[in-house]
Amino acid sequence: MKLTRKSGLFELVNRLTTSEKRYIKQFINRAGESNSNYAKLFNLIIKTEICDDEELKKKFKKIAIVKQWSRTKNYLYNYILRVLQVYNQQNVEFEILNNLQQVDILYKKGLDGDAYQLLKKTKKLAFEGIYPTLLPFIAEWEMRLGRLIWNYQEEKEPLNYQKNNEWALDVANNLLLLEKYRTDVLINMVAKGRHLRVKEINQEILAKAVFKSIDEAKSPFSKWAFCVTKNIIYAQVWQFFDVYSSAKDGIELHRQFPLLKKQAPRTYIASINNFIAAAIEIGKWDEALMIMEEIDLYVEKNNDEINNVLLMSIKYLAFLKLKIESRDYEGWEEYGEEIETFIKKHKKENNTYVRPDYILQYYTVICIVNGEFVKALELIEDIEQIQKIAIYRNAVLLMKLICLFELNEVLQLPYVIRSIYRNLRKKKDLFDFERIILNLFKASANVASKNELKNVFRRYLVQLKKLAQTAPKAELELLEHFDFLAWMESKVEDRPLLEILKEHSMPSIKKTNGASQ
Repeated sequence: MKLTRKSGLFELVNRLTTSEKRYIKQFINRAGESNSNYAKLFNLIIKTEICDDEELKKKFKKIAIVKQWSRTKNYLYNYILRVLQVYNQQNVEFEILNNLQQVDILYKKGLDGDAYQLLKKTKKLAFEGIYPTLLPFIAEWEMRLGRLIWNYQEEKEPLNYQKNNEWALDVANNLLLLEKYRTDVLINMVAKGRHLRVKEINQEILAKAVFKSIDEAKSPFSKWAFCVTKNIIYAQVWQFFDVYSSAKDGIELHRQFPLLKKQAPRTYIASINNFIAAAIEIGKWDEALMIMEEIDLYVEKNNDEINNVLLMSIKYLAFLKLKIESRDYEGWEEYGEEIETFIKKHKKENNTYVRPDYILQYYTVICIVNGEFVKALELIEDIEQIQKIAIYRNAVLLMKLICLFELNEVLQLPYVIRSIYRNLRKKKDLFDFERIILNLFKASANVASKNELKNVFRRYLVQLKKLAQTAPKAELELLEHFDFLAWMESKVEDRPLLEILKEHSMPSIKKTNGASQ
């Protein structure tokens, strides 16, 4: 649902974790407000999962709530935010902000020494964590408190405020500069016509002085911004060895500065995602498996529902992709049940890391290779409901035809072929690759004998192989989602698809879903 002023409350409630919902309910009960209008509205949204004003109003018999509808919604929205502030007070990500509030309180109470000691601790947290941009603010407090402290402790050497201020501004500006370039690269990922200038623009960014060496990044968070910006740039032009190298630097960075990982687990998650994706692409499968084990350890040790969901999505996606890339289609049942449970629970989510559409698609490929065509069709039905990216949808539609063909659905297949053809024709240009596949299925529907069917497949296989030698990268991208050539070859040679795939090398064209932000 598109986020609007009206839908903001529903979006907020739907994105609460189970523990957050429980905490809010306990907070309401302790305040003795369980019968209040906002409490009733909160409970109803959770219970019914309705995200429509008019539908919710029908659930209330008391006119009072309906008459104060906007006021009740606004109050509940702000109430949830206030409770979440309390809920997150002990969260390490909020420690710095909480400390600065306490510094101000201690200062106003005249406890300058205590305030200064807490400020020094906070300065270290800000520098080694995700808040270097707060260093100038902390420097201002250091001057304010330091002046008072040194009046009573003349034997100690006061801080050189000018140098300290210059250092604080330099570190903060350095991070802002790197984040500015990271933002530029992310904007370039979705800009109109970006494919024409992406390499040129990225080279301009990499030529900047701040990207000459990681030493140019002046704080741990700046170093992470340095690494992840390079990840995105290299991924855009399929330089996966470079993605692997810079992502590995990012992971080492989190091991060197554990505070960064604690304060900003999303930076750790991004580094994990970039590294594991690149490792699989360049064939470093053992290292990808090691990172999957690291994910399991993190999830086991950290009771962080939101971030654990992101990491498990990365793990499942990596597991399936690794099976496909390594041509090892056995043992997929190991996570089969887990993956299906995960998808059912998070089917409606779709962000940088939680991609049920991608997971389902890779799962479908594995099912087809293992001859689980009925299961594959069930998965495809789910994919069609959530997949919005054209190239993925097109690949899924063609895989659907393969499943129907393998199941000998002679009555359903012609209808589906016509339906898919109309669907693909909605594009301005139908790829030759897609046209050949569709024509293959049309021709096969009119074949009477097995030998004649082999000849049909052989004829279209020759066409596809010829096309693969000259087709643009955008068209060959379909091969990244399923090896249609191998499947056709299996029909011509009357051999199992799995056997053909193990003999095939991976298609030379490589793509990425996009490096993490």
